[in-house]
Order: sequence, then C-alpha cells, then structure tokens
Amino acid sequence: MAWAWRREWCARAVGVALALAAARWWQAWLPLLGTLALARALASACALWLAPALPRRRLPGLSRRAVLVTGCDSGFGHEAALRLDALGARVFAGVLQPRGPGADRLRRLAPGRLRVLPLDVTDAASVAAARDAVHAEVQEHGCELWAVVNNAGILQCAECEWMDIDDLKQILDVNTLGPIRVTKAFLPLLRQSKGRIVNLISLADEVVLSCLTPYTISKFATFAFSKSLTSELSKFSISVHNIEPWIYRTNLTECASSILEKKMEKIPEDIKNVYSDEYKEKMKQLAYHAINLTSADQSKIYQVVESIEDACFSEDPLLRYTPGAHSKLVKHCSALIDFFQPIVLKFILRSK
Repeated sequence: MAWAWRREWCARAVGVALALAAARWWQAWLPLLGTLALARALASACALWLAPALPRRRLPGLSRRAVLVTGCDSGFGHEAALRLDALGARVFAGVLQPRGPGADRLRRLAPGRLRVLPLDVTDAASVAAARDAVHAEVQEHGCELWAVVNNAGILQCAECEWMDIDDLKQILDVNTLGPIRVTKAFLPLLRQSKGRIVNLISLADEVVLSCLTPYTISKFATFAFSKSLTSELSKFSISVHNIEPWIYRTNLTECASSILEKKMEKIPEDIKNVYSDEYKEKMKQLAYHAINLTSADQSKIYQVVESIEDACFSEDPLLRYTPGAHSKLVKHCSALIDFFQPIVLKFILRSK
C-alpha cells in the first residue's frame, strides 16, 4: 500500500517543534504553562495553514467510485459535481429543479457519466427514490458509492425577535434535517464501500453574526451531527469530513440583503415600534458591508471545490477544511468578532 501523507499531524508536529524551540531559547521567560499554550496555538495554526499546502496523493481507481452531491442547482455543489466528474468519478448530482438552468448546464457540460438526479432533501420519499436510483446504477456499472457530499442549504436572515418559527423550521429542515435524511438513507451503501461523508458546514458554526440567527442555529446543529457521526461511524471505517468556508459570493449570499429586508417588513406589530427605521436601515447596511468586505469573489469558489475534492479522493483527507485565506483569518479572529459585535450593535446601531 502506498504511503499516505499524514498532513494534519505533520503540520501539528511542526507547530509543537516550533514551540519547543521557543522554550529552549527563552526558558527564563517562558514557563511550562506558557510553553504548552504556545504549542497548542502553533499546532492549531500550522494545521489550519500548513496542512492543506502539504503534498497530497489521490486515491486510485476513481472510475470505480461514485459520489453523490446534494444541492447541485448552483454554487459549490454545481461546480463540485463538474470537477469530480472531470476527475473520472461517477457523479450523482442531486438537484431540486431537474428541468432548471443549473440541471441543464450540468447535462450540457458533462454529458457522459454524470447523472442529474431529482433530490429534495426535505422529502423522505425523494431521498429514498434517489437512494434506489443510485443503488441500481452503481450495481449496473460495477462501481461503489464512495462518498456523499451534503451540500444543499438555504439562507435565512433575521434577528431572533423578528424570526418566524416557520422560517426556523424551514431552514432546519433543509440545512440540518436534510443531511441527516440523506446520510441515514445512504449509510448502507457507504458501509459496503467503507467510504466518506463530506458535510458543508460553514464557519457559522464558530462565528456568530447578528441577523444570521436562523442560519447559525442550523449550522451549529449540523456541526454537532457531523461530530457525532465521526465517533459513531468509525467502527464501520466510514470517515466524516467538514468543509467550513466563510462567505463566498454565490446565489445564496447575493439575495441576503433582500431576504433581510423582507423579514424587516414582517416584524410582528407588537414589537415593530422597538426597532426604529434608522436602526433597520443601519442593520441592512451593516449586513451588506459585512458580506462584501469579508467575502471572497465568486471566481474563488474553486477553493471550496478543491476542499471537497480532497475530502472525497485524497489518500489522507483532513477532518476539517477551512478553504481560502479570508476564511482562515475570520476563524482566527472569531473571539474578537464575538467581543466587538455587541459593542457595535449597541453604540453604532442604536435605535434611538
């Protein structure tokens, strides 16, 4: 068996070595606890920045491996399906609109192995039908379902008090219960291949922004589900991998401002007078600038696609991916964001 690069642990070892070197040179100023704290910080930083850059080896025989990707109508899922197909894998691209422009583009650009599959992750019958179709096709072509990429997701913007419970149920149904339904349905096939589950989580599981309450709740829950799976499925040799990007300008983010505006129009009458028009206008501006100043351009979606590819087909995949320099910086600054955000909302976005 070819030796696989243990990228994450190699990177962490570099961080620990740097900390020990620092302790050797500055023994008088660096007590034991400081050394341990420095070692942990450097190990985490090296795992975040260095591990993805280390050499990687791709699994052999991709033509015998099939991958299911949900949410392929647009965005990450759409581009990932095309990329995995180009590598030679058999791709099942789950779409909500089988006759929509996204599905048509997939058929046009990948007319060979790629199969466009109707898949509504909120509908148990649709998920079961997709599972049966995948099972039949992998048997017919003599391959195995190697990976499931849970990518489908929606965005809801609102402060907690503005939030309609039905909106919260909807986003949980797609972003959290959707991956659970899909994973449960396809686990028997993954058990046979000892394959992989790849979950698109987003950094919303660590960085909480005002007005993204419903979305953040759904991503925290999905991260908890993913972490539980990591423990539960190890006995079947099924690995679980998280992709945690920050904001990229996709169809999902481009409609964020309009979604927020619609929610503001539907604020319940009994609390509408609490939030002045000035507050709501400043909140819209803050949301707009937060997305545009910290997001990556749509042309850099390839960073997320490369992480999905690596999680699916690397001999030594990482457990967590944070694609893009902007995502890594936001991850490092999450504590600062948590500290300053209430201050900003209190003093800059005062309603009165």
